[in-house]
Amino acid sequence: MPHSSATLPHLTSAITWIPAEVGSLPDTETTVLVACSIRMSDPVWLGYYDSAENVWRSVDAEEIEVTHWADLPEPPVLTIHST
Repeated sequence: MPHSSATLPHLTSAITWIPAEVGSLPDTETTVLVACSIRMSDPVWLGYYDSAENVWRSVDAEEIEVTHWADLPEPPVLTIHST
């Protein structure tokens, strides 16, 4: 009976973390990876910069303390094999 298996290529690019300072912020409300202050229980989240309020928010719209941010990587290309 034929079956499919998906294989993922090796990660080809590293994440570049950018300090969360004015002048180096992502486009407003663009989802990015965020590194939070050490007071947060989980150090890396998905979030966005809310320029109207001048705050960082998690994707759940909670205000968070961000130290660095990074663009989301491109999704992997899946190769489907049938045998």
